[in-house]
Amino acid sequence: IHVHTSDGTDLVQFEVRPHNTTSDASIIYMSWCAQIDELIVVLNNGEVHFFTAKGEESSDPICLNDEIAVCSGMVNGVALVSCQTVYIIYREDGAYSESRVDLPEGIYGILCCAAVPEANSSSGYNEVLVCPDVETGAESQRILHKATFGRKSSIDLVDVSEFMPRAERIHRLAVASTTSRISMVVDDGSDSFKLFAGDLDFNYCHQVCDMLTDTPPAQLFWVGEETISYLFLHSQYDESTNFDSSMYCYPYPGDDHSDVPPQSNSLILAGVDCVMDVPKDAYVAQEVDGIRIISSDTFVLVQAASQEVLSVFRDQSSTASLLMQAYDMYAQEQRGSVETIRTVSYTHLTLPTKRIV
Repeated sequence: IHVHTSDGTDLVQFEVRPHNTTSDASIIYMSWCAQIDELIVVLNNGEVHFFTAKGEESSDPICLNDEIAVCSGMVNGVALVSCQTVYIIYREDGAYSESRVDLPEGIYGILCCAAVPEANSSSGYNEVLVCPDVETGAESQRILHKATFGRKSSIDLVDVSEFMPRAERIHRLAVASTTSRISMVVDDGSDSFKLFAGDLDFNYCHQVCDMLTDTPPAQLFWVGEETISYLFLHSQYDESTNFDSSMYCYPYPGDDHSDVPPQSNSLILAGVDCVMDVPKDAYVAQEVDGIRIISSDTFVLVQAASQEVLSVFRDQSSTASLLMQAYDMYAQEQRGSVETIRTVSYTHLTLPTKRIV
């Protein structure tokens, strides 16, 4: 494992040594425990290891002796799901503890999961949403389960048939970092996947868009609280299609009960020229105030632009817009930057901005 700073400086490198040496173990998930800035490393054989930022083991590993299918990060730990059991590993009273609840029988695969922190859940406890792989044509009530880790852990079916009557599988789940909102990539048996969003208790849920593809996105995530985004990777498609990695952003449809799906809204993203300029090997990490795009040679923080920023690009004759145009031309060494900057009315600029000009 390599630990880097945000500017790419290599801080430390270290190895993870499985306790069970008889199996071919590999790392399938990593996340940070925000409480004490420790790294949690999950192996596919069910071992969970804990390290400081210096690469030193901070606690004894927890061995679940189960084949883990999917994982999801929590504020103070991690959620893990196998075909039989939902686990959470969490830090409490200075040590890591484990809780588990068994899934119903008849599940032969797990498509995705999402951890819901206790601060955002209606129960006041940590919850994990689990989407099993079910037989085609199965009732939509079976495609989503919720594990609640309270005084007495429980597993319940979540009935989504009212909002997604034709849903057969949920392939991707994403929970907003600071609100009780969820987004889902749904297979409804047609030739294209659909994007849905709503609240965690499913009091309301809307279709956001038709993805117009029969391939689910590599990742689904939230950019802040109001923007849902998903990522398609170059590697998901045949080389002959010449498909570039791309990211699509949609506004959250709102908390009302309108049945009219909103139109696509392409947001301007800080730090990225265009949502099509995504590295081929990109991986997205969801943050509280945005996302981080990480690749072999890229580390970018992306945030949804505010309405004030968007207004700059709508009115091409505004002072702010002219300043942006002049800066772009200046950065590209175009002579037009001089003429453009001369058209700016200094009366509308603050003193610090005048000095920059």
